[in-house]
Order: sequence, then structure tokens, then C-alpha cells
Amino acid sequence: MQRLIKRFQCPMLCLSATIGNPEQLPKWVEYLKSTTPNIKVERVSYDKRFINQQKHVWDGNELLPIHPLAVVSLDFLQSNKLLTAEMQFIPNDLFRLYTEMVKCYPAHSIQSIVPVTFFKNACISLNQCKEYEVEMKRLLTDLSKEYPNETTLLLSKFIIKDIQLKSLEIKDVYTVLKSMQVSKKLPAIVFKFDQTTCRQIAHDLLEYMEREEQLKYPHYKQLREFQNEYYKRMETELERIDDIEYGRVDDIKNAKLDREIHVKEKFLNEFIDAYRKKVEHVINKYKDDLASTSKSEDISALKEYKRRLRFYITHYTEEHTNIEKMTELRPVNEFAPHPDFTFSNLTVSMTTMIEIKNLLKEYTTQIVGNKHISKTKLANDFNIGYNHFFLKAIERGFVLYLSALPVPFQRIGQMLIADGAAPVTFSDRSLHMVLTIQLDQH
Repeated sequence: MQRLIKRFQCPMLCLSATIGNPEQLPKWVEYLKSTTPNIKVERVSYDKRFINQQKHVWDGNELLPIHPLAVVSLDFLQSNKLLTAEMQFIPNDLFRLYTEMVKCYPAHSIQSIVPVTFFKNACISLNQCKEYEVEMKRLLTDLSKEYPNETTLLLSKFIIKDIQLKSLEIKDVYTVLKSMQVSKKLPAIVFKFDQTTCRQIAHDLLEYMEREEQLKYPHYKQLREFQNEYYKRMETELERIDDIEYGRVDDIKNAKLDREIHVKEKFLNEFIDAYRKKVEHVINKYKDDLASTSKSEDISALKEYKRRLRFYITHYTEEHTNIEKMTELRPVNEFAPHPDFTFSNLTVSMTTMIEIKNLLKEYTTQIVGNKHISKTKLANDFNIGYNHFFLKAIERGFVLYLSALPVPFQRIGQMLIADGAAPVTFSDRSLHMVLTIQLDQH
């Protein structure tokens, strides 16, 4: 940086969001440019930085929002530290704080922050929220001195109860991320600075999701394959329509259309009947298993087994009923995971997976270039079959991004994160300093 500043003789613009002592920056630049005549250094500081991120903590069962005042004491307020602290309040924090202040302070003391009075427009901008935050901090600082007891009561409203979690198991990691998906708090980046541990967590999570999916929906992929079999048979029959001789039929086009409609209805009805019979067999099997369960020394295991059997019976009974609502026989992605076991709200299509696989091959080829690398080493280093962890994780809605990953995988990871196609990212230190990738929520 010093060499660049000394070297350039033209006007320069330096931007930074991480300098802690900006007031010293002009003198430092002037010192470096001391040999340049008529040097003039101006500093412009902009403190309106919007970080619209609500902080949460996992208590073992749910995500609890953390208000900035959860870490603030009465002494902190009375010593004016809130006015200079880098403590961001998002609009939700401000609304919650105002709601509690109304309950704790006399009405006349908080007139300056009454929303109807403060905000003149119906549409509130982020700039206005920032101005409201500044005013609220100023007022709260003053109130802490005039109404110390009321302020102590106010601060007690934001205290987070003690949470005793020794560690997070893989099941907990899945539960946290799934709850974030349900509450629309994704995308998210999960940091684990140790690369080995980060990689292991991601691999363990994939194995857990696959195992639990098979346990909860044991016939999910089998039934989807069954649907595709009927669809392929229907497509084969439809292709034969053009080969049929229609004799003296005047309107051949309409005759073909009628035949197509007949074939589609025929296969749809046949599929529904066959699907119902298949599901009925599954339901009866689980009913028999439930009726034949014997006493066991492990009572808890027996209860869990019966609970699972009852779930199977209920779930597949619903499947048996819902299939009647099908109006058209369509192909399905039989490799896609069940929605309960993916962090993505959209199913990753086979076309997308093929494109990703081809891009990995293309990037690999670019990196290898003219270097002589044996096919064996290439296969070992860039084994990118559809059973590869990286591709299977993408189907589940997450990617692994490590500094030690081969560059082709990093490029694909960056692309997926930027496009919002990877709602969850597991990363080491690679992404912890500055996120240069724009995260778009879809």
C-alpha cells in the first residue's frame, strides 16, 4: 500500500470500511507523499452503514433473537458509551425497544421518538431509520440518568437466559439450519476455522440428512422411480402415434391429437391404480408390523419403533389419498432429496447438476493446461461423478468452501453462493474477513 501511494503521481481515491483510526490517515498519506508538490489530502467519513442482520442464539430448541441492549448495563448508558459504541440497531430492534420504553417511562419523556411524530412519511427509508436510531440512543442515554430505576427495568426486558450447551451434535446443526430455512433466515455461512473440522462437519451433515431421509421416508425414491417408469412407457406409446396409418381419415391432425389424449388418460389412470396398490401394500405391511410388535426390555426403543410405524401408516395413507388429485403424468427428478432434507426451497434439476459437472470438468481442463498430469492423478484429484460429496451436497442446499479446495470447486462454490443456489455455506477463514460475494435471497 505504501509503495503504491508513493508511486502514483495522479489524484487518488482510497476507500476503506475497516480503518479504526481514520483521523490519522491524512497525516500518514501526507508523510508518504512528502516529495509530491502541492499535495492535498482530504478525509471524508461516512457513518451511515446499514447492516440489516438480526443476531440470534440457539438455545437447544429454537433461535432466540438477541437485542443489542442484551449486553448493555446501566453504567454503560450513564457513561455515554452507547453514543460512541459501534452497536447497530436494525429496524426490528428499534421497534421492540420503543415498545418497551412506552411501558417503562412517562409518556412525556419519550415524545421525541414517537413514530407518528418522528417519521413524517408513510414510507420509512433506511436513512430515516438511522436518524431514529441516533435519536433513540441519545434519548436513552439521557433517560438512564434521569430515570435509573426505570432504565434498569427496561434493560431487564432484553436479558437472554443462560444457555448451557456443551456442543452441537450434527442433528443440532441440521435442526438449526432447517429452522432458519423455515423462518426465512437463509442464506447463511457456517464458520469453522479449522479446515479439517469444517470438512468433517459438512460430510457428517450430508450423511445424517441421507440417513434420516431414508429412515423417515423409506419409499420416497422408489415411488418416484415408479412414476418415471410409467412416464417413459407413456412417452414410448406417444412416439408411435406418428407411425400409425389412419386410412381415409380426413383430419389426420385431430385424429393424432385425440389419440394422444387417449394415451395420456390411459397411462394416468393405470399409474394411479398401480400406485394406490403399491402404497396399499406398504400400509398393510406397516400395520402388520405394528400389530405383531412384542414386548421388549428396551421400552424407549419399542415406543420409538411404534411411533415410527404409526407415522409411516399416516404418511402413506395421505399419499394413497393425494394421488387421486393427479391430473397429468409427469416425470420427476428421482435423485432429488425430499423437501424435508434439503435447505433449498427449489429442487435442483438434473440439467443444473449436469451443467455444474461439466463446468467442473471445464475448469479442471483450464487449470491443467499444458501440464502433463496422468489420467489416474486427474481422476483422483477431481473425481466428479454424481456420487461425489460436492455434488450431493449441492442437491441438499449447501456447499463446502475451503481455501484448500481445488480452484474448480471454489469457482463453482462462488457461483452458487452469488446466485443464491447454495442457501448454506460451510467455510473456514476463506470468507470470514470480507464477503466480496453478493448474497441474493431468493
